[in-house]
Amino acid sequence: TPVTISVEKSGTLSPAGTVRVFSYTATKGLDIQLTVKAKQLSSPSEVDSRLTLFHPGQKAWLGTNDDSSAGVSDSLLKGPMPYAGTFHAIVENVKLGAKDLRFSFRATTIK
Repeated sequence: TPVTISVEKSGTLSPAGTVRVFSYTATKGLDIQLTVKAKQLSSPSEVDSRLTLFHPGQKAWLGTNDDSSAGVSDSLLKGPMPYAGTFHAIVENVKLGAKDLRFSFRATTIK
């Protein structure tokens, strides 16, 4: 799914085992924050997200985050983009047996 920086996208990881890929374009050095919300939604879902960033042009896996902080099972990655071009943010659920698989994804610039 292509995304525009600063536009939130809603999604689902249903059926179980589904992953969602969000693609965006950035320049080298641009500070980006990638955020997945599931537990922090106004009506929390059961998703325990894992977020991974990949740059296909360099065939480079750039980072993975399972929990943004202690006690928060939503995912977060941030930092300057090491390359220019298209990036793929891959969202998956690691909680077995989850039924409510709603989440939101957002890529924002850090000022």
